[in-house]
Amino acid sequence: MKKVLQMILILSMLIWIVLALYGCEDNKACEHSYGNWTVVTAATCTQDGIKERICSKCNNKETASIPAVGHNFVDGICTDCGTPE
Repeated sequence: MKKVLQMILILSMLIWIVLALYGCEDNKACEHSYGNWTVVTAATCTQDGIKERICSKCNNKETASIPAVGHNFVDGICTDCGTPE
């Protein structure tokens, strides 16, 4: 009888641990808590970049676009990429 109770206790603890670690797996059920945005790919003069942030509860990753910055021409040459005007 004592061993049965020990097994029940161990199994219930394992179930609790699994639920604690993965209980927020369904993104609809998670009240996301996102960290700061991290730049994955920086925007250039002509290409959009990508940024992401991750939920600290369920590791859901949210991505967003960073708009291209456009050329900054000074004296007919882009100061960022060197492209002539």
